Amino acid sequence: MTVLVHHVHREQWPIVFGRVGGRLGWWIESVLAPRLYRRARYVTVSEATRTELVELGIDAARIDIVPVGVEPTPAVRSARSPAPELLVVARLVPHKRVEHALAVLARLADRWPDLTLTVVGEGWCEPELRAEAERLGVTDRVTFAGFVDEQTKHERLASAWVHLVPSVKEGWCLVVNEAGGHRVPTVGYRSAGGLRESVVDGVSGVLVDDLEEMVTATAQLLEDRSTREAMGAAAARHAASLAWGASARAFAAVLAASARSASAAGARTALGPLAAALDRIATGDAAGPASVTGRVRLARLARGPRALEELAARRTD
Repeated sequence: MTVLVHHVHREQWPIVFGRVGGRLGWWIESVLAPRLYRRARYVTVSEATRTELVELGIDAARIDIVPVGVEPTPAVRSARSPAPELLVVARLVPHKRVEHALAVLARLADRWPDLTLTVVGEGWCEPELRAEAERLGVTDRVTFAGFVDEQTKHERLASAWVHLVPSVKEGWCLVVNEAGGHRVPTVGYRSAGGLRESVVDGVSGVLVDDLEEMVTATAQLLEDRSTREAMGAAAARHAASLAWGASARAFAAVLAASARSASAAGARTALGPLAAALDRIATGDAAGPASVTGRVRLARLARGPRALEELAARRTD
């Protein structure tokens, strides 16, 4: 068995479920789950999450890191906005702390009279966030774009000057690198964990420790075009280094090792052929993960034992 964990939810439990529900959720995640999966291998997307899993008592030798893969940046029609524009892409839920982006906008509004913020995403906190924008006096400067399709998201990214990530926790935060593909730097919280790897601090963006620092860092990037553009270029290089194919091959290698271990331990399903098929993906054969066929193969792994047997039995798609 292989367990995929993007990040540990210690901070989110009480925010979303309150004191009692949060304590129960954290007990399930930190005590029950490690015992239940005590023989399983783990896969995560960042060293930050790996460290937190080890703190839960999970043997570091059972944890593999497979960095996030980023799709090639699509062509867009949008040009960079002539006026300064901030962007947040997130679910509108408490632990994403979109209200911090509203606060940044409000505190910088006097210095940049044409500064705006676009919020892409939907969630149950939208009414409260709209009310907060009104309280701060920035309603006319904020666009709540709601849920958008992939192309529209990239159009918004391409238009922005600075991307903000005020989340409590992120395992990686893929949109950081999607923004980077459009040469847009990110300002986010160091304490979020995975941002310490998706953002190269001081190079492709800026990591900060509190709201005051987020306001300051954002102001500096808005004010200093040369630094903003240099960080945007570095963000594009970082995003380009995170190829989907490499990520998928690494994940296939982890699953192959897990299948061989289960087979050796006497698993009910014959997993040897499956391990061989995964090995072929991991080594990048003609139908490997960089192709649509390889992605379909990996997607099937989520469908359970029957799908595994089907994949093991089929040499080609």
